[in-house]
Amino acid sequence: MLIRVQEERMKLSLAVDKETLCKEQGILYILYQWKVDIKIVKIGITQKPKVEERIVDILLSYFSKYREFPRLYPKRYRNTDKVYKKEAMLHKYFDKYRFKFDQPFSGHTEYFIDIPEELLLEAYDRCLKGENILETMPEQFGETEYVPAEDYHDTPDSE
Repeated sequence: MLIRVQEERMKLSLAVDKETLCKEQGILYILYQWKVDIKIVKIGITQKPKVEERIVDILLSYFSKYREFPRLYPKRYRNTDKVYKKEAMLHKYFDKYRFKFDQPFSGHTEYFIDIPEELLLEAYDRCLKGENILETMPEQFGETEYVPAEDYHDTPDSE
């Protein structure tokens, strides 16, 4: 009897999770963050009522690892449906621009660098309209590869 009750709870839990994933309401956002003088981009989502609440979470998490508060600026944010699918699509679209931090913090895997702003905002807008941007990916994004955070310094290289 106990096993049957646990199975029913599991089915109910899966049904609720599936229903939640189908709705997928949330805010899809683009944040600009400056690490020293380098602008990096965070593409993420939140189901909090306001994007500002998510920004506070990121700032506190970042501070706990780096002992400094980065400068963050919300470039775009909008409430949308299928938010997980849209975020994943943007991450895949810009995968060659991925930026890696040397220490983990909340959202640290969702950062990118050197994305041309026009391309970023166009892809974001098309994605929000429900377009499958992966069908029209540019064939060549250039040679940008993963960039570890330790490769950036606050002084220019001397020649």
